[in-house]
Amino acid sequence: MIAAGLVLLALAAALAAAPALGLPPAAQVALATVQGALPVPLAALSGALGGLLLLAGLAGRFRAAPAAPRRAGPRPAATAAGTLRERARGLVWDDGVQLDLDGHSGAPVRLVLTQAPPGRVRRAVGQLGALLAGGPLPARVVVVYQDCPPSELPRHHEVQGALSAHLPRGSFRVVSQVDRVDVLFPEGGAAG
Repeated sequence: MIAAGLVLLALAAALAAAPALGLPPAAQVALATVQGALPVPLAALSGALGGLLLLAGLAGRFRAAPAAPRRAGPRPAATAAGTLRERARGLVWDDGVQLDLDGHSGAPVRLVLTQAPPGRVRRAVGQLGALLAGGPLPARVVVVYQDCPPSELPRHHEVQGALSAHLPRGSFRVVSQVDRVDVLFPEGGAAG
C-alpha cells in the first residue's frame, strides 16, 4: 500500500511538470483528452489518491497488534498459587493454626498446628480440604504437628478423614512422618 501511494505521488509530480517537460505532441493530446474527461486535474487526483494510500499504509504499520485469544485450560503456576493465596486470605483459622503458602519449607502448602487438640486439628485440616477443593491442587501439602496432644487415631488417618470430606479419596495419598503428615496429589502440581 505504501509503494502504490509513492508511485501515485511520483505520477502526480510528473503530471504537474508535464507541460514544462516538452512531451511529444501525441502524448500531449492524449493527456489533454484524459484531463478533459475528468472534473479535476489528473495530477491532483493522482496526488490525492497517492497521499491517501501512503497514509493508510503508514497507519497500518503503527496499529496495535490484536490481543492474543485466551486459551481455556490449565492456568500458569504463578496464577494458580496466587489464586490459592487469594482464597486463603479470607479464611479465619483457630488459635495455634497457621497456613504457609510461601513454599520456603520445600512444600508449596504447609499447615502448621501448634498445641492443637484433635478436634482443632480435624477442623483445620477440613478447612484446608475445602480450600484445596475449590481450585488447582498443589503437588504436595505438609501438615506439621508441633507439641500437639495425642489423638485416639493415628495422625495420617486423622488427616485423611478430614480431607476426604472435601476431596475424593483417590485424588491424594497420605504419608505419615515423625512430626508431620505429607499429603501427595499425583495429579497436582499446578499451584506449586
